[in-house]
Amino acid sequence: MTISSPNNMSLSTLLSQVLNAWAVTKNQKIDLKTIKLWVMDLVEAFLYAIVYGVLALVIGSVSDQMFPPFDAAATLERVLCEVMLQAGFNVVLSVIVRDTVHNILSPIIPDIGHKGERTGTGTSGGIILGTLLTCRQGNWKQKLVLLDSLLSQK
Repeated sequence: MTISSPNNMSLSTLLSQVLNAWAVTKNQKIDLKTIKLWVMDLVEAFLYAIVYGVLALVIGSVSDQMFPPFDAAATLERVLCEVMLQAGFNVVLSVIVRDTVHNILSPIIPDIGHKGERTGTGTSGGIILGTLLTCRQGNWKQKLVLLDSLLSQK
């Protein structure tokens, strides 16, 4: 199912299309119970976002501390190597956070949507984890800007 998005679409029309698409993927008819489950899934995703956000903010600076500080005079090769290694380390941190949430914290988060179905977008961390994990890494962001500048010169 696709969701159309003309510029003059009202919020209620958009929500109706989103709910309809969600119901189709869950093989459910749209009724009050379906709407309640959809809202509960959204609340559950919100709870997961809070957990992932807090963990990402707490450990986000660890990656920056593991690598050399920003050096504006660094060569392209060195900056490229540092950026790629730190990106890999960020993936390792992300896996650790996801495993922690799924194995330790998930039983604490109430299963209020579709019971026993913890496969929604919110349960994987996704954009919240990636964004907040890297936002705490000032040195890495400076290195990315320098890398972009060095690559643009080539």
